Amino acid sequence: MGSEAAVLDPRDPISRHKGICLADSNSRSRPVMGRRTSYFGSESMVVLMLLLALSLATLPLVLPPLPPPPPTLLLLPIGILGLLMLLAFMPRNARDFSYGYT
Repeated sequence: MGSEAAVLDPRDPISRHKGICLADSNSRSRPVMGRRTSYFGSESMVVLMLLLALSLATLPLVLPPLPPPPPTLLLLPIGILGLLMLLAFMPRNARDFSYGYT
């Protein structure tokens, strides 16, 4: 007949069984189709961002300055980068390349 309604009745057992119910105000455990659900609400995200900004602004004033690291410790990120590049360009199965075909 005509086109279906955009929002179906949540009390209809047929639409609830097929999982096409778009608006169910009584249950919060099931995510609503077409809407992104988040663990944190927008208010809590604003509070978390404000706490992060406040801590980043006040901690350098409270903590004592640290001495510079030793030069050998500065080579550690370069070594990790070299190891990762070696692993990235290594063949998948290195055993196949170590034996010659006879």
